[in-house]
Amino acid sequence: MNEQTPAIEPVEATEVPEVAEPADIAAPTGELDPVEAIVPSEPARRNVFRRVARTRMPQDQGRRQAEVMTAAWNRLRDTSQVKAFLNEADESLGGTPLEVAMASDEGLAKVVAHLSAGSAPA
Repeated sequence: MNEQTPAIEPVEATEVPEVAEPADIAAPTGELDPVEAIVPSEPARRNVFRRVARTRMPQDQGRRQAEVMTAAWNRLRDTSQVKAFLNEADESLGGTPLEVAMASDEGLAKVVAHLSAGSAPA
């Protein structure tokens, strides 16, 4: 043995306390069933980040929004002008062009005609 390492002295065996058997242990009221804890009844959620419950835009409104945005882009060709046109209230249309166009097909036709007539800023 190395002179620097102290010798290990034998330890006397002590009594090992009795361990309760699983059948002897009663689960407290309200606790999960041991099987339930291992195999959950509900499947695990796949998404780590929970998605916020959102309502989707109706398909016809989405179509009208895309059409008015395309018409505005084709006429103005400048992102800032398109945004300004679609979001600023216009008295002749009765609201913002985007809201008017998304409300109905007639509103969409009204906004597109307004763009075609050159009433929008160029």
